[in-house]
Amino acid sequence: MNIVNKVTIRHLKENKKRTLITLIGTIISVAMIMAVATLGSTFLDLMKREAVTSSGDWHVGFEDVQHEQLRALEESDWLGDVALMREHGYAEFEESPDSTKPYFYVRDLNLRPLKRCKLNFLMGAYHMHLMKSSSLKIFAQ
Repeated sequence: MNIVNKVTIRHLKENKKRTLITLIGTIISVAMIMAVATLGSTFLDLMKREAVTSSGDWHVGFEDVQHEQLRALEESDWLGDVALMREHGYAEFEESPDSTKPYFYVRDLNLRPLKRCKLNFLMGAYHMHLMKSSSLKIFAQ
């Protein structure tokens, strides 16, 4: 054992109270650092789950895609799942519960976006038969 180790052990034995307080302070410091790291990680996970809940579970969107480009996207290896959404615009809705907004936005979806996008239907299958209703008039874009 070299001289530094001997002196260190002698001082630790002589100052037991200071050694105990230093040890407790070190444990608390490490615990606080781990708590901050855990808090940051939990916050990032919360933000990810909140984004999925509010806007859907998708990662990239393309606009104005031509038919040939769509085929290339569907065949690409880096893209896992392709969902199609076509926007038609606003439609008049006379039975709207909100009198200040007697319209809604019409989108044409295949079945995959219903699982990926944030769409909540409260009850029934009204959304499946909504476009057959005679009360809808699509505004010209």
